[in-house]
Amino acid sequence: MIINDYKYSLQDTCQEPDPSGLILQKGYAVITCLPGLDNMTIGIKDFGGLGALHDGGSSNHGLYWKSTPMVQGWTPSSFGGQTLMGLAIDRDTGDIYTSATRIWGQGGNANIYKIDGITGSVSLFATLPGTSLTVGYIDIDPVHNILFATNYDDGKIYRIDLNNGTILNTYDYLNSGTIKGIATPVNELLVGVGYNEMQNKLYYSLYGVNNIKSIRSLELDANGDFIVSSDKEEICIVDSVSNFPVGDIDFNAAGDEVLLSEIQLSSNCIYTGSHSVFNYR
Repeated sequence: MIINDYKYSLQDTCQEPDPSGLILQKGYAVITCLPGLDNMTIGIKDFGGLGALHDGGSSNHGLYWKSTPMVQGWTPSSFGGQTLMGLAIDRDTGDIYTSATRIWGQGGNANIYKIDGITGSVSLFATLPGTSLTVGYIDIDPVHNILFATNYDDGKIYRIDLNNGTILNTYDYLNSGTIKGIATPVNELLVGVGYNEMQNKLYYSLYGVNNIKSIRSLELDANGDFIVSSDKEEICIVDSVSNFPVGDIDFNAAGDEVLLSEIQLSSNCIYTGSHSVFNYR
């Protein structure tokens, strides 16, 4: 959505109160965006008072966002001049992971960055192969200390050691991904990724063709590695309105409900407009 000169990706929220001085508190949300008047590309906002605004009877949703205070923000200069999209939060440490992107039409490399959950300092966490289309979405498996990331350059899911940023291995849907320097064919492009802790499964989305949005899953073994033979389709959305893929895949704590946020991307992975959210149980 576009609100007050920002393009926002779906925020990832901190659900528990902070007992030890972490930046993230209950009710806070981390948001990545195209830099606006304040030049922020990632920020933490306090949504704790959002309910009061709604109860006040206002129907201006833009006012809700504008009235939520910014707790802390970072400009592209903190990330080598890059704008950001992907988000994941380590709920054990409060550390924030975010990936560089070119979907806003600016810059773009294949870096994933780490923001310290206490100090707010930024460091380079990992670099994926390819530089043209950059990293897609990211998510954390807290059981096996793994960060998963999709790579728009080669259409693969990367499995990365959360302790040191080492790339452990990859999963290649259709076994045909190579660094192309141009958009991966849309039938091979993996977009969103989300870990379901209760099922020990990794869910991912395909870009889709002919207005079909496909969400697939991979079981993980005891080490958190891909069980390739388990790959299967879990959700198929036939959308007569749009042909845009699902980006964010966010499960509730029980693992029995998921929010799927569509992202409006062109075939060369540039953001082109608003998107819809689907809820499945």
